[in-house]
Amino acid sequence: MDQAPTPAGSLRLGLGHGSITAFGSDAQRQPNLIDPGRPQHAGLDYLALGDWHGMKRIGPRCWYSGTPESDDFGVEGGGQALLVELPAPGAPPEVTPLAIGRFDWRRVTEQIQDDADADVVVAGLRALPGEPARLLLDLRLEGTLSLAGRERLGRGLDELRAAVCFLRVDDGRLYLSPSAADLEAIAPGGFLRTAALRLRAMAEDPDQPARDVAARALLRLYAEHQKLVGP
Repeated sequence: MDQAPTPAGSLRLGLGHGSITAFGSDAQRQPNLIDPGRPQHAGLDYLALGDWHGMKRIGPRCWYSGTPESDDFGVEGGGQALLVELPAPGAPPEVTPLAIGRFDWRRVTEQIQDDADADVVVAGLRALPGEPARLLLDLRLEGTLSLAGRERLGRGLDELRAAVCFLRVDDGRLYLSPSAADLEAIAPGGFLRTAALRLRAMAEDPDQPARDVAARALLRLYAEHQKLVGP
């Protein structure tokens, strides 16, 4: 449509849906690839694009507005609309991003070095600004905890999960370091104590393939014992 006529004094606008970048090695597989130079080639005052879910400026006359709500973690510029003002044909557009999204998607990484940090982490997450019911959290935990600390952290995260819109927890780098008090709480002796010691040795061995399984089994053993003895 580059040669299509436009009446004098009229604004020339373009709307498109697609990507300006071919993802992958074969550009032919991108059926709706858009030339980022289209505003210049077609003499457009402004080209509004959709497809990418985050707001992005391609050029002075070409923008992606993104989606009204973000739909995943890590989307940059999501949840916005663009107010585009065109003073006159040929004049540079004035583009103002407007935040309209209601939901807050956050990725958070927390370092935990001792049991006291468990309460601090949960309290910090609860203190995040905004309404909890509109908060979606992708939480990564790293560090070490005793069995008692890990159980307390789990209770805190369960309460947090009930308050926010969504909570996903990656604790693959949060390792258990059972204390003497943890093992004493499980059993002072006998086969349970022997099992707990063996599981601890496996959980603390970085070369042990079943390290994570052993750690979770040890935590389960501790939690089940706490249920038996009561508060």
